[in-house]
Amino acid sequence: AVALWFIWHAGWTISVKWWVSGLLSGIVVVLALMVHQAVVRPLRTLSSPLAALREGDFSIKVRGARPDDPLGQLMEEFNGLTENLREHRMTAMEASALLRKVLEEIEVAIFTFDHRKRLRLTNRAGERLLGRTMERLQGLGAEQLGLSECLEGESARVREMTFPGGTGR
Repeated sequence: AVALWFIWHAGWTISVKWWVSGLLSGIVVVLALMVHQAVVRPLRTLSSPLAALREGDFSIKVRGARPDDPLGQLMEEFNGLTENLREHRMTAMEASALLRKVLEEIEVAIFTFDHRKRLRLTNRAGERLLGRTMERLQGLGAEQLGLSECLEGESARVREMTFPGGTGR
């Protein structure tokens, strides 16, 4: 705008003023498009991996990150986050596999419930006690299974209970 003001207040002919104004305007438009492309393209590059991250795919890495650039630093942080989430998922999977293995070997019926008192996991002894497979038990409520009394009250207590697969303490 300042350059255009100087051009139009200079002592040039009208055709020179129009020609220089057009050239200057063209340069401004080209520079604006270049800046737009420089900003939008990396943001689009980052939006796809973020969508994959939201869907649980932690194997995505963003390339082309430059540590001297704020957007590059964002990309490096994204890569660090995906690595951290991948490690947490692997640790959780390993812990879950270990828990399942331990539960399979224990001859005591063990039941795990979620916050809504729905069965999430049991072992073979629990399946035998309830007379059903884990596939048929999973997601059923504690009340449906006859275990709601066990989830309420004091933790340390012994109860005599009867189930389809047996009776016991």
